[in-house]
Amino acid sequence: QVQGGWGVDTTWYQQFQTDTSYITNDIAKVTPFFTRFAEAQIMNPANGSSKAAEYVVRANALGGAIPALSFAAGRNTVPVFLDRNVNVNDLQDGWPRTNTRWLHGDAKDSAYYFNYLLWDSWVTTGDLK
Repeated sequence: QVQGGWGVDTTWYQQFQTDTSYITNDIAKVTPFFTRFAEAQIMNPANGSSKAAEYVVRANALGGAIPALSFAAGRNTVPVFLDRNVNVNDLQDGWPRTNTRWLHGDAKDSAYYFNYLLWDSWVTTGDLK
């Protein structure tokens, strides 16, 4: 569902195109330029702040309605890390799960026996010996 900063409220935009005096501070406070949030109560001037303070509502708005300013960390090459990029799937020796791919944080959940190549790589790369 498109919400928040992921889209433009075309009703507002069309009105503004025909009448630039349409925008005043009072109208802008209750008629956003971007699409409305999925949780309509956030837009209520009387209790919007208290509704947005609710954990689930806030998490939904932050996670689904406000676009990130950058791509995810693994999306683009980071030149300073070029010699450190490692495919952790190459650093496993057997795997105690039925799922054979590494998941975020699996190094801490598996015995050294299964991921010693990864730990040894960290020790070597970080000059920890």
